[in-house]
Amino acid sequence: MSVARNILLFGLYTALAISVAVMAPLRIPRLDQSVAVVIGLLIFFAGALIHEMYQRLSRETFLGRQILALRQTQTELFEQLNWTRRENKALAEAVEAVVRSRRPPAASGAIEPDALGEAITEVRVLKSLGSGSSRTGQQRTLLVEPEADSDADRTPTLPPPGVIPGAEQVPPQAKAGTGGNELPDVVRNLSDAQILEQVQKALRDDRISFVLQPIVSLPQRKRRFYECFSRVRTEEDLMILPEEYIAIAEREGLITAIDNMLLFRCVQLVRKIQRRSDNLDFFCNISPHTLRDDDFFGDFVEFLENNEVLGPNLIFEFTQSDFAGFGDQELQHLQRLGRIGCRLSLDQVTDLQMDLPALAAMNIRFVKIEAERLVDATSEVDALIEAFMDVPINLVAEKIESEETLLRLLDKQIDYGQGYLFGEPRLARPAA
Repeated sequence: MSVARNILLFGLYTALAISVAVMAPLRIPRLDQSVAVVIGLLIFFAGALIHEMYQRLSRETFLGRQILALRQTQTELFEQLNWTRRENKALAEAVEAVVRSRRPPAASGAIEPDALGEAITEVRVLKSLGSGSSRTGQQRTLLVEPEADSDADRTPTLPPPGVIPGAEQVPPQAKAGTGGNELPDVVRNLSDAQILEQVQKALRDDRISFVLQPIVSLPQRKRRFYECFSRVRTEEDLMILPEEYIAIAEREGLITAIDNMLLFRCVQLVRKIQRRSDNLDFFCNISPHTLRDDDFFGDFVEFLENNEVLGPNLIFEFTQSDFAGFGDQELQHLQRLGRIGCRLSLDQVTDLQMDLPALAAMNIRFVKIEAERLVDATSEVDALIEAFMDVPINLVAEKIESEETLLRLLDKQIDYGQGYLFGEPRLARPAA
């Protein structure tokens, strides 16, 4: 409470007490003066007591706000400290990666200036990613690496699954093949509030897992691409499916943070693949919300423009409905990506009446259609498959689950296939 307000309150109840002590006998002749003075004193002490209580309450409220502000500041400093540690780790990894990708350094052991600059540029994007998502109070995840194209897999050690109140734990569906890095069990029947809480905690506690699924060439079945997407894990290491959390994450403004992490990890994957001289590209699923985030996506595109060697290995994927609704802002970002070699892909295609030449002119190079729709012997499907031969767009048949489906597709001259038959989604490995 301010000094002026204290003085004003003191003056008010003091004046009231004096007025009662002096004026009461004049207004009430039968009232004795000593009694009037006692009443005045009682009013004064009552006013002083109320004044003291109000002042203490105000002081406690002020101190409470100060404590809350200090706690918030402490939390922010703690998050900044954690992020600084991550930046330092990322810088060390980026420098090491750049140095390893070049010839052995001179005898002096000095790092070439352009190599160091490249590493610092990459960390600037990581920092931009962090500042962009810090508005929602989120943290980052570990670096990831795709599984090798072999049977030698490593299985990560996961804690035993737990139980979330009101949730149903569902084991993953049996898939073709075995090996390490399998996805954890799925949890269902969570309320919106529980899902939001788990997404927020997953972002804060590094429990956004990155999942890779191969896309193979047909009929050779050779792995040519990996689709890279994210999965939210609960505190009990159970997995929440995208169809349950994406809508809530979009509504609460969290989906951009998830996409931002996915984009940066895709860049890390490309760097590792290039060091190994493997011929693999990566499909990155991102939402329209990320394209509209000029602060992050603008910096990300600028980073790719300064590192053009990364672009040809990245394929950005959008749903058919989202792509149809893109405005000038989104299309400008996509045009910039196209100029540096990045390609685009459409998935969740429901409308087969597509203008393929127009899509090709917009840098669409892949279109994914469910295998069950492609095996239908209809004139519409046959005409569509034939139309793909006249444009620089590759057709990908997705959700191929059986040999029978594959055999029916092989007669249709489809470029690529994706599904459990060729490899189930697997957790990306932590960076070595």
